[in-house]
Amino acid sequence: MSSSALTSWDGLDKLTGGDINADLVDGVTFGLLILVVVLSVYVNFFRRRRLRG
Repeated sequence: MSSSALTSWDGLDKLTGGDINADLVDGVTFGLLILVVVLSVYVNFFRRRRLRG
């Protein structure tokens, strides 16, 4: 899963100048991943509460 994400960033790294923004890209990717996980857990919890009444 991470390998496909890394290959998708290859073009962006070439445009931005290589390793200069590697840490920034990793941080943004990690932040988005955490955001998606938190949102999906929150949505699932909210749906369960609504279904219970």
